[in-house]
Amino acid sequence: MPIAAAYLAMVLIWCTTPLAIKWSGEGPGYLFAATARMTIGALCGWLLMLATRTRLPLDYRAQRHYLAGALGIFGAMLL
Repeated sequence: MPIAAAYLAMVLIWCTTPLAIKWSGEGPGYLFAATARMTIGALCGWLLMLATRTRLPLDYRAQRHYLAGALGIFGAMLL
């Protein structure tokens, strides 16, 4: 993956931090803000995979890793 594409993906995901803070403080609540931020990140990753024509491994072992990572990240965002 080119460095510029990785940088752009990180900027797109990190720019949602102020939005999540605003949503958790004024809007629908913290759970919505965390879920929306995770969804935006997943969408950015999916679009980047489409642009680079990278396949996502979906075997059993890979799915276990995805689940462990998602639970860890989502759990950390809820703290």
